[in-house]
Amino acid sequence: MAHGGPAFSHSYMLPLKQQACRGREVVFYDQVGAGASSQPPLRSAPWLLTVDYYVEVFRVEGLGSRKFHLLGSSWGTILSQAYAFTKDPRLRAIVLSGPLSDGDLYWQSQWDEKVGNLGSLPFFVQ
Repeated sequence: MAHGGPAFSHSYMLPLKQQACRGREVVFYDQVGAGASSQPPLRSAPWLLTVDYYVEVFRVEGLGSRKFHLLGSSWGTILSQAYAFTKDPRLRAIVLSGPLSDGDLYWQSQWDEKVGNLGSLPFFVQ
C-alpha cells in the first residue's frame, strides 16, 4: 500500500488491513523520510522532490517473484501510477483511492519557497 503525503506514514491505512487481508498478505511501507523509514541526509535536497526519486526507492524486492496488487492513496496514487509505468511483470493491478489529477502540479504546490516547507494546494486544485 502506497500512502498519501508526502511525509505521512502508512499508519492511517492500517484499518484497511482488516478488510484486505482476508486470504492475502498485505504489505505496508513508509516512503523515504516518512514514518519509520530512513531519513535522507539532506532532507531539503531538490533531488528528493521528484516522483522519479520516490519510484526509484520504492522497493518490492522483499516479495521475490510473487505477484502483487498495489493500492495507492492520495499522493500514493501518483507513485502507484508511475510505478506501473516501470512495467514490473509482478504487478497485477493498481487501485487508486483519492487519485490526484496532476502529480507535478500537486508536488509543486506543496512546497512554499518563502517559508521553506510544505504549503497548501491552490483553490482550483482542491
